[in-house]
Amino acid sequence: MIYEMDAKVESLRKIYEFLEAYVEYHIDEKPVEDGFVTDAQMLAMELPVLKSLIEEQRPENAYIDEALKDSDPEKWAYSIQRHARECVNPNYNYCVCDYQLTELYLTDDYGAALQKAKAKSRDYGVWRVLDIRQIRDGSYMTFVNSFYTEGEYYDGDKRSFLHFDYIAQAAGKIVKL
Repeated sequence: MIYEMDAKVESLRKIYEFLEAYVEYHIDEKPVEDGFVTDAQMLAMELPVLKSLIEEQRPENAYIDEALKDSDPEKWAYSIQRHARECVNPNYNYCVCDYQLTELYLTDDYGAALQKAKAKSRDYGVWRVLDIRQIRDGSYMTFVNSFYTEGEYYDGDKRSFLHFDYIAQAAGKIVKL
């Protein structure tokens, strides 16, 4: 069963690479109607979720039996370390990030988060304003509050996005507002 899972993950990786190339090529196109985002802009917002699912190693999943659990302690140690990192309180309520997760801005002021996202989106790309909240397992998850595209505000759907730790590790630049 594990080999079957590896083949599926490899297939998802190929799909992700195609979608990433599509987004890079079409991201600057204008929407057909005002108030809407293009397919590339919509995909740009969702691709980090797909990437995190592909890269995430979950030794506790249903495909790994007890024998493997005892034979591969490195995967289990990684899982424990990852959960511990995800449970560290970032001490901020909001973060602002671009669709490629290269820049991250932290603040407790929602207004400042909106202003930063609006200003950065005028320069390039889609910028999200994310709520940072602790969830039941003790980790800190982000939720899509809103986003800006070319200076235009759009309501987010308030769904969960990524663990804050994942975004912080991916970001090349982290700034406190």
